[in-house]
This record gives sequence, structure tokens and C-alpha cells, in this order.
Amino acid sequence: MIRWVFRQYADGVWPRGIAKKLNDQGMAKWRDTAVGGHVSRGTGVLNNETHIGRVVSNRRNYR
Repeated sequence: MIRWVFRQYADGVWPRGIAKKLNDQGMAKWRDTAVGGHVSRGTGVLNNETHIGRVVSNRRNYR
């Protein structure tokens, strides 16, 4: 599924469109923010460094 999301994005589909396609396929309930996320925080499928093989720890700190 992760590779599919990246392929869709590389083909020019925006996160909102990817989320809609996932929802249409019955893949739980997706929102565009879950796909795109936040760049500086490294959230979302497209911005999560784990999906490109990079291990990141202590990214966020909740107080």
C-alpha cells in the first residue's frame, strides 16, 4: 500500500485524491492529512522518513 501511495503521488495525484481512492477501495477511513501530513514534523505517509528506510527516534516530545 505504501508503494502504491508513492506511485500515485509521483503520477501527480494530490493527497486528497489518494485518500479518496483509498476510501473508495474500502481501505479504512483516510483523510488527505494522513497521506500528506506535515513536512517539518515528518507525519503522514508521504513525509514519514520510515517509509524511505530511515530510522528516526525522538522526533516528537509530548509534555
